[in-house]
Amino acid sequence: MKREENKQTKIAIVIPVYNRKAHTLNCLRQLQMIDKTGMDITIVVVDDGSSDGTSELVATEYPEVVILRGDGNLWWSGATNMGVKYALDQKSDYVLALNDDVEFQGDFLVQLLKTAKSYDNTIVCGIVCDTDRKDKIMSAGLRAKGFLNYIYTGHLSGADVSALPENEFASDITAGRAVLIPTEVFREVGLFDAQKFPHHMGDMDFILRAKKKGFKVLVNPRSFVYTKIGDNYFPIQIIEKSVWQNIKGFFHVKSTVNFRTRWNFYLRHTPYFLGWISFLYFCLRMSIVIIYKILMPKQMLVRVMKKRSLKVQSMK
Repeated sequence: MKREENKQTKIAIVIPVYNRKAHTLNCLRQLQMIDKTGMDITIVVVDDGSSDGTSELVATEYPEVVILRGDGNLWWSGATNMGVKYALDQKSDYVLALNDDVEFQGDFLVQLLKTAKSYDNTIVCGIVCDTDRKDKIMSAGLRAKGFLNYIYTGHLSGADVSALPENEFASDITAGRAVLIPTEVFREVGLFDAQKFPHHMGDMDFILRAKKKGFKVLVNPRSFVYTKIGDNYFPIQIIEKSVWQNIKGFFHVKSTVNFRTRWNFYLRHTPYFLGWISFLYFCLRMSIVIIYKILMPKQMLVRVMKKRSLKVQSMK
């Protein structure tokens, strides 16, 4: 079902930030240049206690940007929730959840909005590519794969952008680098769960909760964002960090493989006994990877892990 066309669609772009002023300023600089046709945009930067002068620089260079401040304990989910609450108070039509370390094409938001306004009850994401290899796809939404179908990997990961279909297509879930969410979803589903998923997987949990309420997820193959694979990406961690650093990562809130986060995710989104099995299977996989790290020389480890990451594929 198609939405009615509005002359001006109110969109709140929510950007959680912490001590990355160069990234934040670059993101805001790009947003000044995007196509805003038919949109009434408010940019909301949620600064979770930065000590590098991020808020002060943003206020000076972009006085029109709304700055909300946290105490350093919000992490991604809590900071994004603060921005979402502001958007709801301002009666925005959509929230764009955006990370500050991405780059994007000038029409990326126009494309997302075009899809969102064509379908009711729909969350929309675009295509994510590596900044250094823009012809290669990192993810086109996420698909459930593997044991018990609860391992989510980037759809078309590693494929050339020419492999993308022409039209929108469904996705199981999506991550929050640049996701357009109707505010009605938050009113129906609630906010991101900052208690169980303070940093990673909060976006995935939210999408699955929304799907259980009847909302859909679509990918627009003409909306592109670009990002660098960070040091906290697990295949990079395994290769570059020590065994002890990798083991500590299983318990760090910012880690993509945090045990508690994974446990909460599996328990919530699988039947109880399958949640246990899924978590134990995850632990087994991580144990095997640590054994690889202990026993293998770096060059061999790169070969083993290369299918997990475009960045790993480029390592020597």
